[in-house]
Order: sequence, then structure tokens, then C-alpha cells
Amino acid sequence: MKSFFQTRYDASHQAGVEKLQDGTIPLFAGVSEVLRNDIIVAVKLRDFNAGLPALLGELGRLEAGDFSFFMAWRDFPLHATIQVAVGGHEAKDELKSRDGYININGNLLTFDRLVLDAGGNIMFMNEGVPREVSEWRGWASQVMIEYGGVPKPLPVFHSTVARIQRFEYSIAAAMKLTALVRDWNAVLQRRPMEFVSGGTFVGTTYDLLTT
Repeated sequence: MKSFFQTRYDASHQAGVEKLQDGTIPLFAGVSEVLRNDIIVAVKLRDFNAGLPALLGELGRLEAGDFSFFMAWRDFPLHATIQVAVGGHEAKDELKSRDGYININGNLLTFDRLVLDAGGNIMFMNEGVPREVSEWRGWASQVMIEYGGVPKPLPVFHSTVARIQRFEYSIAAAMKLTALVRDWNAVLQRRPMEFVSGGTFVGTTYDLLTT
């Protein structure tokens, strides 16, 4: 199973690196009003092993040059999506009934990959989907469907760290970000980033990213 996820993540990262290096990586234009149509169940993440500030600091230093980012902690809450659907907002109260399903003390949420994908997203990923997440995701999908929502396929478990907002293209700048992601991915392979739940968010994706 791990080899399946590794192949998927390697392909996703390679596509992102190629777009970055040829200057065609999409730039984040801001939180779209369309996201008001979604309903999302997400776990807000609290850093457990104090590794995140160093990564965000390195990304922040790139902003003095050729990049700017829509960055977790600073611009939006760091979170991991359990499930998201188009429509089905009336499911909100029932979805909230499972608040705290991932026990804040009993379950560490770990990520052992860092990926730059073809959409310009820098993301933590996990080589597999934790059982608790898979069960919660399945339950949330059924609830959303019962209220007329259309769940989006989520085959992986991830958390977005940053999205590229500005990129003054040069191959040298592209190589800097490529190296940063590559080096941090190697770090996470040795020592995964660990988080605990900081609470559950149920609402629109727009509200999650703007509050």
C-alpha cells in the first residue's frame, strides 16, 4: 500500500516541479467565492513536535525575493480535510455531532511527505490514510449525501502548508523552492511532522480559509 501512495506522491511532486521550472505553475488568486457552496469537515492542527515554524520560516525568507505565499498559520488555519462536498449545508448540525472524533490526546496525526503539486500547493502528505480518518470520511460522506451534498473524491490524507501567490520567474528561483521542498521531504521521511487536533471545523470552505 505504501508503494502505491509513494508512486502517487512522487508523480504529483514531479508534475509540480516541472511546472515551476518552466514557469507555468498556477498562482493562487485568492479565496474564491465559489467555495461558499462547499461544506467541509476539517481538523485544525496543532504542532506537536515543534517542526512547523522552521519550515514556515524558510518559506517566509523566500518572500523577500521572488515568491509570496498564502501561508498556513499566518493567512489561514492549518488543517487537514476529512471530507468536503458541494451543497448539503443542512448537514452541518449532524456533522458537528461527531466533533472531536479524532481524540486530541489519543491520536497523533503524522505526515511523512512534503509535496509541491501541479496546482502550486505545498502540502504535507501521508503514505496512507489513517484508519480513524478513513472511517470519519466515510461517515461524513454518507451524511452529506443524505442532505443533498455531492462529496468530492479524497483518496489521500493531506494538509496544505502554502500556496504560491507570486512567482517572479527565473530558473534560479525555481531551483530554490524545489530544493527547499526536496530537503524538507527528506527530513519528514526520517522524522514525520506530528500534530494533534486543535478542534473540528464544520462549515463552508470559504469561511475556513478566511476566518
